[in-house]
Amino acid sequence: MGYYGKLYLLSVALLAAGGGLAYLFGLWNRKTAGPLATLCSLGALIMAAMLWQGAPGPLGYEGLFPLSAGLSAAFRFGVGPFMGAVNLLATLFGFCVILYSLTYWRDDTQTPRFYAFALWATAGASVALCTRHLVVFLFAWELVTLMLYLLIGVGGPRARAGAAKTFSMLGFSDLALVLGIAGLYALGGANYWSIDFLRASGGVHVVGWTRVGLYLLFLIAALTKAGAVPLHTWIPAAAEHAPVPTMALLPASLDKLLGIVLLARVSLSFFELTLGLKILLMTIGVITIIAAVMMAMVQHELKRLLSFHAVSQVGYMVLGIGTGVPVGVAGGLFHMINNAIYKSLLFLSGGAVESRTGDL
Repeated sequence: MGYYGKLYLLSVALLAAGGGLAYLFGLWNRKTAGPLATLCSLGALIMAAMLWQGAPGPLGYEGLFPLSAGLSAAFRFGVGPFMGAVNLLATLFGFCVILYSLTYWRDDTQTPRFYAFALWATAGASVALCTRHLVVFLFAWELVTLMLYLLIGVGGPRARAGAAKTFSMLGFSDLALVLGIAGLYALGGANYWSIDFLRASGGVHVVGWTRVGLYLLFLIAALTKAGAVPLHTWIPAAAEHAPVPTMALLPASLDKLLGIVLLARVSLSFFELTLGLKILLMTIGVITIIAAVMMAMVQHELKRLLSFHAVSQVGYMVLGIGTGVPVGVAGGLFHMINNAIYKSLLFLSGGAVESRTGDL
């Protein structure tokens, strides 16, 4: 394993270990959890910037870890120019939210848990973005879902309903993802768990109802994570009582990045779509744009307004990827980055208003 492979593993290990230390140190002295989490997040951010600047592409090692008899998963990652930039953004969002949270909390009893969950969510997102194996991707994806549930729950008893709805909807979509990955194995064996192999082979030709259903399983997982209509309702439900830093970190940024990256991968690399499926994607995008922004216009609570607006912006990304043409795909992926930045900042700005006024 080369220098950049070690650097990447160190960045993930720093986030994972930092979460554990923040939680444990917080039990001893709550005031130490925030600064410790900030330092760990800053270290991971610096390493992510170094990877983006210098990583040659696929990195890691070819060693396998066993899953069951005859099955294994490769611990191999890829940090090219685009994915390196997205990984850098994910760690940047984590750092900014943790730094912001140092002065956000009035009651510090929950802060050690928040910092630990935020660091673990960032680590999971980094692995999901950069791994080249679908089984590793699945475990990282599930970790982010669990951390979202726990981060919403930091908001107290009133947030439990939103956390439960979020976990149930994302759990359903994660089941679809599991079935999709299993379906790929049934279709082409363990080779179809390699993202590089799927890309090099030109993807699965979507011919027949079986392969259409297989693509739809991945589509459900991606659209639910990103928050497209009609699989969007967990976002405004979570926003009602979730802490503002939670909304800025996951629904506004990390979940959107993961959902749209998965959508782009399955629509452009894993599968070769028919015209009908491209029209389906574009239709979902248009409906999401119009329906969600109309719902945003009638909201009187800032977090719910921002949530519906975040959903509407996902429609532009889905529409761009659905076109299947380079300029449309580039526009959709650019807006993914663009919206994640400004939506996260809008939530954090709302939190500043909340801290001054006590309400949104």
